[in-house]
Amino acid sequence: MQKPSRVLIPLDFSETSLEALDLALAMPDLAGAELLLMYVIEWSVVEGGMLIPWIETSEAREKLAEAAKGRGLFEPGRKAPRLLVADGKPAEEIVQAAEREGVDMIVMGTHGRRGFKRLVLGSVAEEVVRRAPCPVLTCRPRVREETPLKSAAGT
Repeated sequence: MQKPSRVLIPLDFSETSLEALDLALAMPDLAGAELLLMYVIEWSVVEGGMLIPWIETSEAREKLAEAAKGRGLFEPGRKAPRLLVADGKPAEEIVQAAEREGVDMIVMGTHGRRGFKRLVLGSVAEEVVRRAPCPVLTCRPRVREETPLKSAAGT
């Protein structure tokens, strides 16, 4: 595989998606690649059957810009990332954007859901991996170091 020249990084602003962005920025093979940061607006059904967006398009663009700016992506001499906002089902919109934009790679976080939550909520990352027209690098949530449990004896 040759060095990717255009990389799509879907963000939902969760810690895991931001870790995926940081991972992409740390990869030497992605240095100099055009970055496309994407947020997909999902809609909720409220009382009376009305659909409302979870976030407005302008707010989504602002949050994408903040994430990029916080990582120095708008500094002079650096190619600024493109900010994409779409409405719809996240996996479907991510795959369509990858096809439309001709990306060479997708780098995205996965929430690592298991069991019932995964059955109900599905896995956006899994669907993207299955349907994407290019390689997909997924970033799992970091394992947090937990304090060992004390024994019942208090030791």
